[in-house]
Amino acid sequence: MQEVLWSHSETIPQKIFIYYRDRHYTFRDWREWVERLAGGFKSLGVQPGDPVLLAMGNSPEVYASITALSSLGALPVAVNPGLKVSELQFMVEDLGCNVAVVDSVSLAALREVVNTSSSLGHLLVLGKDSASENAQTPLAVAETSMRTSMSCQVEDFNRLTVQSQPFELVTDVNRPALVLYSATSSGKPMATLVSHAVLAQSWVGMQKVLQLSGEEVCINVLPNYHVFSIVAEYGLMLWLGGTVVLHDGFQPNTALQHLAQYRGSWMCGVPSMFSVFADMAERTGVDLRAFRYGVIGGAPVDPPLLERWQSLTGGTLLQVYGSTEVGVATLERPDRPRPQSSAGLCLPDCQIQIVDEDGAEVELGSVGEILIQLRHGRAHYWRRPQEEQTAFRDGWFHMGDLGWLDAEGNLYVVGRKKQVILYAGENIYPSEVEPILQEYPGVAEAVLLGLPSATKGEEPVVCIRVEPQSTVNTQDFLRYARARLADYKVPRRVIEVQDFPRAAGGSVRRYDLLQQILRQQKSESVLN
Repeated sequence: MQEVLWSHSETIPQKIFIYYRDRHYTFRDWREWVERLAGGFKSLGVQPGDPVLLAMGNSPEVYASITALSSLGALPVAVNPGLKVSELQFMVEDLGCNVAVVDSVSLAALREVVNTSSSLGHLLVLGKDSASENAQTPLAVAETSMRTSMSCQVEDFNRLTVQSQPFELVTDVNRPALVLYSATSSGKPMATLVSHAVLAQSWVGMQKVLQLSGEEVCINVLPNYHVFSIVAEYGLMLWLGGTVVLHDGFQPNTALQHLAQYRGSWMCGVPSMFSVFADMAERTGVDLRAFRYGVIGGAPVDPPLLERWQSLTGGTLLQVYGSTEVGVATLERPDRPRPQSSAGLCLPDCQIQIVDEDGAEVELGSVGEILIQLRHGRAHYWRRPQEEQTAFRDGWFHMGDLGWLDAEGNLYVVGRKKQVILYAGENIYPSEVEPILQEYPGVAEAVLLGLPSATKGEEPVVCIRVEPQSTVNTQDFLRYARARLADYKVPRRVIEVQDFPRAAGGSVRRYDLLQQILRQQKSESVLN
């Protein structure tokens, strides 16, 4: 990541790399800022291998901090700033973070974490416009609220560049480039260390398959802490020497305007985003003919949307499949037949295998677990040797998803072996959410399901069994959930049931319950 930045800063120094609000950064600007930030982190005592928590919403500071820490050989840990106190506290203690960077969204939660953390020594606070010279941060508020924790120093993020020290650039491709957390079947989040080699393999593969160049302009609306954004937006454009138009989030009017203004050619997202753009473009007549590729993850693309988008832009929407551990593994090819519901073919230097319960490869067309093998590099789990050994076997990563391959090698993902709900690109593990929901008074049992959604992939709904002689107010229950769970994990509906379909041993048969709910929905739709 950092080596290509250093190279671009010499070969195309004046080319604009990042646009954000009313500011822009050339490749030379970006390298100089990254260097100062890396030296600033070093001045706080950050050493190679040290994790640093980054709990920030979309901003240049997220990407610059990731690159700076990676350049230093440290471990940037990008997390959702909307996580609750207990979630952030677990991550801080799990990693032993001494330094965290927060914005106005995550400040209150990290303030509570500091009061109980045994490791946090520095809290760097961003303001609304931290990169400007006259930035105003909520630093005074933070300092006042945290006087009880004298061991933690609260500082303005901008001071990093003032106290910067010389550092040695780390370029080992097998070292971790970043750390990302994901939930697990045990209910405890797990940190994945993603190497530079894994990231580069995704970038090289996409570049080769789609004939991408430094002329690409990416309209970046995805959360900057998400692997999809880091790999297929910022990281890919940095690799290519392209341009990123960075947004605070998905604001359709602004994003559509920038697609036309900056002649955007590349964008990642979920189908609902492109559907909104198509509606707006048809209504306004905005020119989107510079567009080339929209990369879709988390939900299949319906053929009508694909046809509309091609008609409006001349570009195409492509399905991808991958994970934090392997990056982008498969991609649809625009120059080949694209079977409906396919996630495409493997990228170069990547292999796929479908196996049965015994680990034996199945015949073409047969469903089994999806395994991915990368030729270069692999991810690791932070201090989870048993989980790592289970997930990575004989060079193959067990995705935990079920799928099949056709004769041409196209992958079809049909379900999940492990219990996980894929909501708008985010993984939700029922085993993490259900214990929290079951603590609500009157709830005897809670089962979280993912109901199919045309725009989100799956939407989380919870089925609850209420204790005898008890009642549960749905609105109060959801308020309780919102106070304890990240927003994307909160159920969108609450369904009360008398009991659950169960296996002989008493466990809930989730598939049967899901089918029961879907039949009930269909019946209600017919009656209405």
